[in-house]
Amino acid sequence: TIVPTYENLGDFAIARAKGSPESIALIRKVMTEQYSKRYAKLRELADKSVGKTEDGWDIPAYDLKKPTQLDDFLRTYFSNDPDGEMLFKQRLKVESSYGAYAEYTGNGLTKSLHTGNGALSEPNKFGVKETFTFEVKPMTIQEMRNKGILDYVVLKTNTTHTGDKK
Repeated sequence: TIVPTYENLGDFAIARAKGSPESIALIRKVMTEQYSKRYAKLRELADKSVGKTEDGWDIPAYDLKKPTQLDDFLRTYFSNDPDGEMLFKQRLKVESSYGAYAEYTGNGLTKSLHTGNGALSEPNKFGVKETFTFEVKPMTIQEMRNKGILDYVVLKTNTTHTGDKK
């Protein structure tokens, strides 16, 4: 378990990647506040709604989990920028592997997505402290109960209301 700052999550991604010096350098470059701003703008382009499904869900311009749509996105936005494409693909890999989405702050705090009336004041831009836990072989709830790590209580609710007034 770590606090997922840029440095901590970057170090974790590097340790898990066991990659070449080039991939290590790419991870270091994309796990920064500066690149996160660029990544958020690119994700906004990919996620921009181009319509609605019959159920009312947004249809994104590009579904980056689909290889053909990812290729289309890369061709559209990185046709003359192979370095930019490599950085984007690496950051997308960190997102899909470790949950560092476009909203990821890199400072160990959650980002408030509240849009209310006007911009949020600086103290209200962030929420609770984040933790990132990675389990290679996670236990099931029953396995944890059997080991005494966790337990749960079944609650029964009373659905009748007496209507007593105080």
